[in-house]
Amino acid sequence: MSEGLAEYFATAEITDDAIYLGAVSPERLELLKGGPPLTIKDMLAIDDQSPYYNDTVKANVFYAEAWAFVHFLTHGPYQEDFKRYLEALVYREVPFSDFVKKNLDDLDHEFDIYLKTRIRLIPREKLKSHPDGWQMTADPITDADVELAITEIFLSGGRLDLARKHLERVTGIDDEFPRASFYRGVLARLTHQGDPKEFFIDALMDLNLGPRAAVNLVQLHELSIPAARRALEQAAASGTHMSDVYWALSEIYLDDANRAKEILYLSRTNEVGSARPAEQRQAGDEPPPILISYGRGDGDHFKYELLSPSGAGPRAQAIVAPFFPEELLKDRLSGNVALDIQVQDDGAVGGVWLISASPEIFSDLAIAAVRDWKFEAIPGKIRIVVQFIP
Repeated sequence: MSEGLAEYFATAEITDDAIYLGAVSPERLELLKGGPPLTIKDMLAIDDQSPYYNDTVKANVFYAEAWAFVHFLTHGPYQEDFKRYLEALVYREVPFSDFVKKNLDDLDHEFDIYLKTRIRLIPREKLKSHPDGWQMTADPITDADVELAITEIFLSGGRLDLARKHLERVTGIDDEFPRASFYRGVLARLTHQGDPKEFFIDALMDLNLGPRAAVNLVQLHELSIPAARRALEQAAASGTHMSDVYWALSEIYLDDANRAKEILYLSRTNEVGSARPAEQRQAGDEPPPILISYGRGDGDHFKYELLSPSGAGPRAQAIVAPFFPEELLKDRLSGNVALDIQVQDDGAVGGVWLISASPEIFSDLAIAAVRDWKFEAIPGKIRIVVQFIP
């Protein structure tokens, strides 16, 4: 409703002695001819997470119909009901149906007739301007917002070179703009240039685009990023109409179930306290060197320690928390896992070797998490000790 009101008053004409409301927009009417309109029930349910709010093409249809619906309520047979609704809305959220007490199917029919036969015949309403002088201030749209709006238009039209051109302009304006990171991720996915995962992780901080970034991460088979899970769960809890959000959550929950199933299977088939190599160590290795701790950290239900022979090495920069099954948390089961890892030139984890796990049930959980850790770009082999804390 707020978008419809904004569109309705956007057509106002203000003169020195009067204000004219209710001008008809031929462009909006022409846009509504493209197909059957949304039902009023669906239109009233649209929020800032809906595709009709975020997708450029669908948003144009939504804005046009929202404008027409407000025009219908303001100039049609429900003027007084609508006026009382707006007056109540000033103070609190109120149900539309409490004021316009009409079956929505019947209201759809009346609205359709209004669009086809009456809206062009309604004269503008003339209001006297207030005798006192007044001033209006408005915050300007930022340059970054303008460039990103243009970027989205070109992306939706498949004009990737132009989209990239306008997206690059944002870099010089605001490098910490999470909305820009989302579009960089989309562009990286479309062109296969760059790592879209990193961009979408940054975009999770954006309140509006965070759920869409999380969906993209799941599509990229990134199922263990806590911030992505939170963004999806918050969107679902708010009743979003983005179907992809529910699909992405189902993928994450299915992965949780599969992990729990594997862990329970291992707990029944392996002896507690045994150690199994993640990548086979060759027989006849030299005795293990004396290792010196050089870094520590912790997270949700776990701690870790970094060790090396020299007491120096690449420090962790991005940590993925190990998955801790609910069953093990309830049983208050703790454990320790020691791993040797090879840090590559870019800070990514290369080889992983399991040194010990007590109990064995935690070995796969630690390995799966550590493979996705990021370190300083200092190549070398170090040891990580992961402690699971219920």
